[in-house]
Amino acid sequence: MRGIALALYPLRCAAMRILVVEDQQTTLDTLGSLFSLEGHTVTLTKSPSEALAHVASNNPEVILLDIGLPGMDGFEVAKAIRSLERTPRPLIIAYSGYAKNDDVAKGRKAGFDYHFPKTISPNTLLAIIEQHRSRKGLDAAAARTLGVREVR
Repeated sequence: MRGIALALYPLRCAAMRILVVEDQQTTLDTLGSLFSLEGHTVTLTKSPSEALAHVASNNPEVILLDIGLPGMDGFEVAKAIRSLERTPRPLIIAYSGYAKNDDVAKGRKAGFDYHFPKTISPNTLLAIIEQHRSRKGLDAAAARTLGVREVR
């Protein structure tokens, strides 16, 4: 059995409700562990319909959403989440192998706040969540340095 090692630096922020929607079990488990170890309340699902039901009833603060999902892709899920007009508005992050310029533009229209390739470092992901929590946002120079592609 092979393990996945995550080299994390302390980026502690107040606990948040995070929903991870991902169809690959290993990635789902890894992200769940990452966020749980940081003290967040994490819900994991492979199902777009379960994700939408969870958002409607629990209003997570952060949603990490794969694009290539079975049945309903991540773009459709993001649009459906935005149509719920939740308050406060959740941060929706695309975390996908689909990360070309066309995908980012399509994500912007669907309602994603950020679009990351799956190769993004865990620390960058945690930093974005911390920025959302503190409501400060990343400035453009810091975002470019981190390789962040904001899609607003």
